[in-house]
This record gives sequence, C-alpha cells and structure tokens, in this order.
Amino acid sequence: MKKAYLSIDLDFWMNEPDTKKANQFFNKVFALNVPKKFVIEHEELVDDINKSKADILYNMDFHSDICGDSQIQEGEDPEDGTWVNFISWSNKGKYIWICPDVEECYELMAGTCHGEEEFDPFKFPIEHSWNSIQVTQRLKIIDWRKVTHIGICLSPCYISANSVKDITKKLGLSKNKLYNLIKEQPLFDPKNRHRGILSEEAA
Repeated sequence: MKKAYLSIDLDFWMNEPDTKKANQFFNKVFALNVPKKFVIEHEELVDDINKSKADILYNMDFHSDICGDSQIQEGEDPEDGTWVNFISWSNKGKYIWICPDVEECYELMAGTCHGEEEFDPFKFPIEHSWNSIQVTQRLKIIDWRKVTHIGICLSPCYISANSVKDITKKLGLSKNKLYNLIKEQPLFDPKNRHRGILSEEAA
C-alpha cells in the first residue's frame, strides 16, 4: 500500500467561526497511532517529510506552499511559501493541497504562493517536479489507511485562536504562549512571498 504524509497547518481554520470542525478533525488525528511532529513554521517539516519516503503528501493549509520551480534561486532555502518545492521524492509522488475553499484560496489567489499566473504549478507542469499535483477542498480525499506520518504546523502568525482554541489547549499552548510565538516571528515580507495575518483573538 502507498504511504502518505499528512501535513496540517492550523491556518486552515483561520476563517472558521467556531471550533466544531477543527475539533472533529483533530479527534481523528490524535487517535491515529503514527508519529506526529509539531513545528512553528511549515518549512521545518521538510526533513521529516523527506525521511518519510512517502508516496503522497496531503497538505491541509490555507496556503499552497508551492511556487513555480523557476522562481527558486540556486542555493535558496525552503520558506513557508516554497517548502513543497523541496521535497526529495516529489518526482515519484503526488502533492494534494487541501484548502478550505478552492475559489478563495486558489482561483482568487488568496492562498497561492506563486504570485504571477505564469508561474502557477497547478496549471503548468514545467513549474513543478511532482509526478502529479492537485488542489481540492474535499477532506474526504484523505485516505487515513495510508497515513504513516503527521506533521502539524502551528503558524502563530496566521491563525485565529478562537477556531483552534481547543486544539491549542491540547497542545499546551495558552493565548500568552501563542502571542509570544507570534512576537518571535519575522514581519510580513512580500519579497519572500509571506502572507501573514496577526489576528486580534491570538493577540
């Protein structure tokens, strides 16, 4: 059976008005008996994903976290908007971006990281090294039987603490701790394709 790495960014729920959906999803996540890695920034998962040697990367995220390969400079390190370009098994693997809303996140480009349409890896295969990629908002696309590793990114600059307040509590993160994490993050930098939101709830 093929193996899948499930990457989860808490910013997936940043526009969700209540906690119900996040709680239901994470009840399933926490019940799964597989290794789980927690990071502050999404690019910190790259080594773990590479070591997993999975066949499928599910990325639950408001943002695509992939740009066009031609936008990557030689010697450049992965960032929160480009780390999917740095997965070592991409040429044999499938990348599935699971976003909250395809129209908002992809079609209206609120969550894309490639900037100009000409670099869109979802439209132009020359702009990515994956065997195949797709974008969807269907959570049911996740085949839980294949999930062998889970990575959870806290993304304190992006999340609304209300929608994931129960989850952050389970992780031992109080509002104060979240706020301290936010203060430690770099400021919004459009040159680096970051699209951060500091929510009032988190502060």
